[in-house]
Amino acid sequence: MSGLILRWHNFAALSLLLAPTAPQAQALACKIPDRIPVPRLEQPKRGEPVRKTLTTGYLLAMSWSPQHCANVRGPRDARDRFQCAGENGRFGWVLHGLWPETDSRDYPQWCRPARIVPQPVLREHLCMAPSAQLLQHEWAKHGTCMSPHPAAYFRSAEMLFRAVRFPDMATLAAKPQTVGSVRRAIAAANRGVTAPMVAVTTDRQGWLKEVRLCLGPRMRPQRCKPFQVGARDVRTVRVRPMLKKMTVLFTDEFNKKVNNMTPTDRTWLAEKLYGEIAEYEKTGIISGEPLKRLIKDFDGASKFKWSEGVRLYYQLKGNTILFIDYLPKQEAVGDEAALT
Repeated sequence: MSGLILRWHNFAALSLLLAPTAPQAQALACKIPDRIPVPRLEQPKRGEPVRKTLTTGYLLAMSWSPQHCANVRGPRDARDRFQCAGENGRFGWVLHGLWPETDSRDYPQWCRPARIVPQPVLREHLCMAPSAQLLQHEWAKHGTCMSPHPAAYFRSAEMLFRAVRFPDMATLAAKPQTVGSVRRAIAAANRGVTAPMVAVTTDRQGWLKEVRLCLGPRMRPQRCKPFQVGARDVRTVRVRPMLKKMTVLFTDEFNKKVNNMTPTDRTWLAEKLYGEIAEYEKTGIISGEPLKRLIKDFDGASKFKWSEGVRLYYQLKGNTILFIDYLPKQEAVGDEAALT
């Protein structure tokens, strides 16, 4: 295993670096903080076996960050703060991991005890995989089966990740897609890659979560094996849009009822609304279960008073959301005119 890591660079260059240049949908901006949290040690969960099976290929798994951040309960929680709070950057495609594979689902994992990834290594790769704990997990579960050195493992993973080209995600987000159309779009952006070499995963609501590039033993893209293919081509996929800049405005009436919202709170609420509920409507009223779910997930939920019949009024123009009012249904008669 220790010698394999040293040969990846040549194989990766042959297989991926010849891809044509295309607009990237990775980090729009990424600022490494002065202090990076020290991750905790990662060990197999109870019942999760150590497996040192023969490596016959690899998966390069890449996550669509807007979808991940839309689902977190609190963007300022320690695990997700760097990626989702907007304080250190905004992310599109990020690396989930580089995983050794075998000819069945019994892929290699947890091959040796893993120490804490050194701070310089975390700092070097945090913009690629924006969570120190995720980097620690990937090293412990997958990287230890590929190299004795985390620095070498992550350098190779980053080279492969940076070589991948992505389609225009705003175009894909503008209308419903299928798993097949997403696979074809990824393949079209990368020379030498065909749709059967790309796997797509979605969540239960059909939102795009990940794309995975199937690689052979010499790191060349290859057709995915049957257990790697992910969702079926015919499945409908929605792509959560990535906002380059979000402007959030509150009317005085709204501010009277929802006080002390931090800029992070406002941005999170706006992006959640934009991506999951508004879906490109220029004006809108949210009530019932959608609003109840939004408030439940909101980190500052105590600032809202939920009761049946409450409505949230907003106006959306481009990347600007104006929160107009938040009031019980019986107080809302005639207020639709405020939206025009």
